[in-house]
Amino acid sequence: MAAKLSPVAHKIIRILLLLAIAGGAGLAVHRLRRTPEQVELTRYIQVELPLMLTEQHAVTDLLDELMRASTLPPPVARKRLVDEITPRLVKLRRRAEALAPGTVTVRQLAAQHLQVIDAWTEAARSALRAIDDPKLSTEAGFTTVRERLRDAAEADQAWRARVVETCEHNHLTAPH
Repeated sequence: MAAKLSPVAHKIIRILLLLAIAGGAGLAVHRLRRTPEQVELTRYIQVELPLMLTEQHAVTDLLDELMRASTLPPPVARKRLVDEITPRLVKLRRRAEALAPGTVTVRQLAAQHLQVIDAWTEAARSALRAIDDPKLSTEAGFTTVRERLRDAAEADQAWRARVVETCEHNHLTAPH
C-alpha cells in the first residue's frame, strides 16, 4: 500500500515539475535559437550563392567549351572571350563585391570566393594572351591556359570544401 503524501509534499513536487518544464523550455529556446552568424551564413548559402554559382558555372562551361574546340579560329575564340566570358566574369565579380557581410565567417567565405573568381578571370586572360601574343607558340599558350584553368578549378574546389566545413561547424546543412 502506498503512503499518502502530505499537501506540502504535493506542492513541492508541483513546483519541481514546473521548474523542470521551465528549465527544459529554456534549454530548448537556447539550443534552437540561431546566432547572427548562422542567420547570415544561411542567407549567403541559400540566397546569394545559388545566383553566383549559376553564373560561375556558365563561365566555366564556356571556358571548357572553348578549350575543347581545338579547330576554332583564333579570332572567333578571342571574340567569345571578349564578348561572352569576360563580361560575365566582371558581372560576377561585381555581384560578389556588392555583398556586405556583417560576420567574420561570411566575410571570409566571400573573400575566398572573390579569389576563385579572380582565378577564373586569370584563366580567361591567359587565353587572350595566348591568342594575342605572336611570340608565344600555340603549344606553350595552350599549356599556360590549361595550368590557369587547373589553378582556378583547384581554388574553386578548396573554397567549396571551406563552405561545407563552415556550414558543418555552424550546424547548418551545406549546399549541394
